[in-house]
Amino acid sequence: MYPRSRHTLPLADLFARAVFDDGFEPRWRHAAVWGALAGLGLLEFFVLVPARSPLAVPVGVALSLASLGFAILAVVQTISGWRTDLIEGRRRLRAPVVIGAAGYIAIVGAAELLLRGRPPPLTASALNAAGLAAASALIAWSLLRVAGKDLFPEPSAALSPSAAGTPPKKPRELEGEALDPQALAALERLMAVERSYRQEGLTIGMLAAKLKLPEYRLRRLINQRLGYRHFNAYLNRCRVEDAKVGLADPTEAEVPILTIAMDAGFQSLRAFNRAFRAETGMTPSEYSERARARTA
Repeated sequence: MYPRSRHTLPLADLFARAVFDDGFEPRWRHAAVWGALAGLGLLEFFVLVPARSPLAVPVGVALSLASLGFAILAVVQTISGWRTDLIEGRRRLRAPVVIGAAGYIAIVGAAELLLRGRPPPLTASALNAAGLAAASALIAWSLLRVAGKDLFPEPSAALSPSAAGTPPKKPRELEGEALDPQALAALERLMAVERSYRQEGLTIGMLAAKLKLPEYRLRRLINQRLGYRHFNAYLNRCRVEDAKVGLADPTEAEVPILTIAMDAGFQSLRAFNRAFRAETGMTPSEYSERARARTA
């Protein structure tokens, strides 16, 4: 029972990243971590525990703590992007994932800590199977209610360096509330003229308050009219476009890149470099050199 439970915990974190983070890409290290935990779990269950090895208890506790760590990561990943997610179907999916997956794995992890490497009783195995079935059914039922395009970006967008932020090239089918030209004009004025994206700690709730719109309508407007899947991607695009002006201006050649980044609204040079590379495929320094060389 418990080796199988431990195997699902790293997968829960990967599942949350794959569904809720458009920029996530599975790598070999993810498979390596899962393989290591699975191997240790099987070794403990089939070798160390039957042989009454003194290593059974510390290995079991270590695996339980690692499993709880992955459970926490899955919950954090699911909750952290809830406010900035612009896709209603995917937003609604987060609650069942947290309730079903995190609740189950937290209970299993706590049970393993109480057992401390001892074989679980038959009752515990039955309860574990029932809990796993209930959590899986809840998540599967919630997934079936979400359209595929809401979970994952279109293949053409996924190939671009800024898949989470690039608006689609083809017009999308829009809902009535997202077609409000006055709301769209007001949003563009705030971002292009007043440069609200420069405000420190700007949230979609704060922007909705400035526009005097319900937050859900602003999410639909940015998602369905402008094509963004995350609010942070929208902000980063505005901020990067602002920074590109300063980086290309020969009169600002002596201005540090950090100053240009902070003026555009970024809170750190690392965040700026990551967002800039995602949008342009090059570093700010490379972009500045090329742009100023063309101007010269």
